[in-house]
Amino acid sequence: MIRILLFGKLREDLDRSQLECDAFEGGTVAELRKMLQDSDPSWSDKFQKGAVLVAVNQVMVDEACRVSPSDEVAFFLPVTGG
Repeated sequence: MIRILLFGKLREDLDRSQLECDAFEGGTVAELRKMLQDSDPSWSDKFQKGAVLVAVNQVMVDEACRVSPSDEVAFFLPVTGG
């Protein structure tokens, strides 16, 4: 089971901070993101490629990173300050 965490604006927009995913048996971050987008139309707008950053097991990764069923995956938007 993959634990998915959402932070910042994503958490607010999707009205949840985390979910557990049993349906994903392993693959890349890009494949996990696609599965989430396909499962719920509200995710599709929020998870546009390149607009969301991702960490697997608290390490920043890119879309090609492999995700295993026991991993924790966090999605968040880039933050700027000023």
